[in-house]
Amino acid sequence: MLVHSKKILSDTALIQSFCSGSEAAFNDLFNGHRRFVASVCLKYLRDSESSRDACMEIFGKLWEGICGYSIREFRPWLYVYARNHCLMQLRKEKTKNISLQDVEFSLSEHPFEENDLAMMLSRLENLLPTLSHEQQTCVRLFFLEEKSYAQIAVVTGWEIHLVKSYLQNGKRNLLRNLRRLE
Repeated sequence: MLVHSKKILSDTALIQSFCSGSEAAFNDLFNGHRRFVASVCLKYLRDSESSRDACMEIFGKLWEGICGYSIREFRPWLYVYARNHCLMQLRKEKTKNISLQDVEFSLSEHPFEENDLAMMLSRLENLLPTLSHEQQTCVRLFFLEEKSYAQIAVVTGWEIHLVKSYLQNGKRNLLRNLRRLE
């Protein structure tokens, strides 16, 4: 519970107050939980600067959208929200690193103009129509829009195991079609 306007308010009351227009209520919520969120971020990101940045991003997103959530107990909900934010950030970094390694490997394997990344990406973009509609959709959403499996499932209405399958088959077919162009 936090002090707000000389009385003690619960997190739920602070959220309700913020959603009714009180910016001070959100400031109280932020001040009461920023160290907690920063420690969650540090646990996952293992870098103090990245953790501080992630903490600010999390509260920025909450500022914009907390009124749209139905929250029973704020602190456990906030923990999961912060953890998921950090895991998505780690996944994006991993995807970027893997993508760059894949492109470097592909460039050395395929006779494109030397180290011409634009040519490589252009060829891959041209090969997307060779995939099934489902594979194209999953590849675009996952790699180009950086959506998670769960987000793709929500957008498309497909079950997660289908999303994973379409994505895996789409990547394999892209590589196979790329090799045929040689």
